[in-house]
Amino acid sequence: MALLSFYNLAEAHVLAATRYRHNVPFPAVRGAIDNLKPKLPAGTLHPLLSHDFFTDGKNLFIKTLEETVDVSREQLSLKTIMDMFLERVIRDKDDNPFKVFPIVPGMAQKVVSMTFRVSSSRPVIDGTGVQVAIVLGRFKAGEEIESIADDFDIPVEKIRAAIDYAEWTPKAA
Repeated sequence: MALLSFYNLAEAHVLAATRYRHNVPFPAVRGAIDNLKPKLPAGTLHPLLSHDFFTDGKNLFIKTLEETVDVSREQLSLKTIMDMFLERVIRDKDDNPFKVFPIVPGMAQKVVSMTFRVSSSRPVIDGTGVQVAIVLGRFKAGEEIESIADDFDIPVEKIRAAIDYAEWTPKAA
């Protein structure tokens, strides 16, 4: 009868936590181990002890200085997401963030922004200072989008995008 080493027990604990506490499926764990092994120093016997792992409940991730790698499928998934968020943060000449274009599902264009010291950083139609809440209020009061666009001299497409943003925004409970 073979005995388990401390490292075997520790790795079994990581596997159990990954599988049963975080519900990561076995194929994702197997894929993570298979994709991680070639990246480890030769002779590494316990890949599940080699890094701190993170999960989204479906896959396993490790963090490195350069990137976040989805080792379950060997893809750069979180890096892509982070890059998407970071490109929507505009910085000033001193590298301080001063404008954010929120990410909204289905809205790729940068119409709505929140800018430091503009409308108390409330969402506005970018470049206008017109608060999204004002546009939404007028729309909900029954005013036509074209009329709102004419009043503010803003293209109809931007008014629609602002309304879509405001209607998408989760409301506080």
